[in-house]
Amino acid sequence: MDNRAEKYLAHLDRLCGGAKAEFYSQESSSSALPGVTTLVHEGLSDGMLNAFTYGVSLAEHPAWQERTPELHLSVRSKNVVWAEALSFIADGMRGTCAFAYGDTVDLGERVTPESEMTAFCVFAPALPDPAGYTGLDVSVAGHEGHDLIDIVGLYPLHDIEMRYLHEHGLEALWNRDWDPHDVRRRPAV
Repeated sequence: MDNRAEKYLAHLDRLCGGAKAEFYSQESSSSALPGVTTLVHEGLSDGMLNAFTYGVSLAEHPAWQERTPELHLSVRSKNVVWAEALSFIADGMRGTCAFAYGDTVDLGERVTPESEMTAFCVFAPALPDPAGYTGLDVSVAGHEGHDLIDIVGLYPLHDIEMRYLHEHGLEALWNRDWDPHDVRRRPAV
């Protein structure tokens, strides 16, 4: 494989045990970058929608010196609009958001009618093995050094939870009693 996208997709295929994926394309809002592709695995975990992006790592950001991010979402829902929201965020915020742990994304409106949530926070993805989502080498022949991707997780939040995170930090929110995958849950704060 000499194509970085093919290497990344092959890694996701191994990570997901060969589970069938649906591909969704998000047209680029930037003439300098290609669109974002989102892979949706509905059967990966029982009752969960899992989505991964490809396209964030094609942008540049001052914080991305050695590794670039791609996004992962794992929610208890069958509604593909969650994956579409992930694509929208990936396209609209790549290069401007570092997607570092503790960062938030405020959509300002409900993601879907099934949920009151309007925002997301970035943290470690809901994947079983850290080796499966950090330092993925997608270097192609002729590339100097390594081209490494880290998969980061996005978790839906209520507006009040986003404000709590801003005031108290990610650890304080994460240690509350809540299920970060439940899109119908009550606020944790």
